[in-house]
Amino acid sequence: MTVYGSARESKIYILVTTVFLYAGGTLSQKVQVHFHGATVLSWKVAGKDVLFQSREAIYDNQAPIRAGIPIAFPHFGQWEAGPTHGFARTSRWKLEEGPQKDSNGNATVVYSLVDTEETRRLWNHKFKLTYTLVFGDTAFKTTLNGRAADLRTTSAGTAGTVARERLGLAPLTVTANCPYCGYRTEVTDLYKGHVEQICRLQYLSKILSRMALCFIKVKNTGDTTFNFTTLLHNYFRVDDISAVTVSGMQGLEYIDKTRNFERFTESRELLTVGEFVDSIYINTPSSHVITGINGGRTLRMDKENFPDTVVWNPWETMSPNFPDLGNDEYLSFICVEAGHVVNPVTLTPGEEFTAVQLLTL
Repeated sequence: MTVYGSARESKIYILVTTVFLYAGGTLSQKVQVHFHGATVLSWKVAGKDVLFQSREAIYDNQAPIRAGIPIAFPHFGQWEAGPTHGFARTSRWKLEEGPQKDSNGNATVVYSLVDTEETRRLWNHKFKLTYTLVFGDTAFKTTLNGRAADLRTTSAGTAGTVARERLGLAPLTVTANCPYCGYRTEVTDLYKGHVEQICRLQYLSKILSRMALCFIKVKNTGDTTFNFTTLLHNYFRVDDISAVTVSGMQGLEYIDKTRNFERFTESRELLTVGEFVDSIYINTPSSHVITGINGGRTLRMDKENFPDTVVWNPWETMSPNFPDLGNDEYLSFICVEAGHVVNPVTLTPGEEFTAVQLLTL
């Protein structure tokens, strides 16, 4: 896979990072990330965008951008001290690394946000927020007795060694080095959390077809303890909202913000949307499957250290309240958001918090 990247200033002074990924000489993925909020605006796979971008989105480097994957930090929801969902999505981020090709052929780009006088007026704490994005479309390969074979997942967190069956080989121990930390073990053990979340999920990304990995790290760089909530506000583009389903919520408690924040238990095996929905699902599983993504595709969302999942669609009821959203655009997206929002994270001086989201098609 070939990776090309650029950070460019447009005519109206909007700084955007664009990453192109080529496989076999053909453009396979195109990613655009805005420096305003480090917002992933677009992730096109095979020419079709996985993410939604409102035709009314505002690009004035002040308002949050209604598109892609905005970041909520240090507060999710309405905030007495400052803007809704915090200041991260309306701040100018710094490009720290990339876009570049990593040792495994993936495209990597790293952004950062640190406290300023303006942020401390709203939230008087010192911090560094680092956001790493990894995009790729190659499969991890190992060699068995000198013959190349693919390794595929058979279930969440488990690597299937189907290569042995395909090649007609007797059972044997398949070992591999984690490409990110060098840890050598049986392949199946690489999915038992031998290292931090990003290492495990980045390894997992190597055996899946097309992926976008979002890794967030918050460090307390001050001398006082602070609390925060955070979330990746994913806007997924869909063909028809009425045909979309989301898995993984059945039996879970959720907070329904459309009904005075009352708590309920979800009875549906698959969520569908047919009205205004704004629900916070608590202690959700590590993965959700979303059908009906643009182009008739199915998307899997894996997450680590994001215990909550928010599902949102304004429907025709609430859409007129958002000037940066077309009145009919609710038909074309669903928000399924990975977050740590119900119980705040507490960081002591020098302590770090990490969380990761992996999207795969």
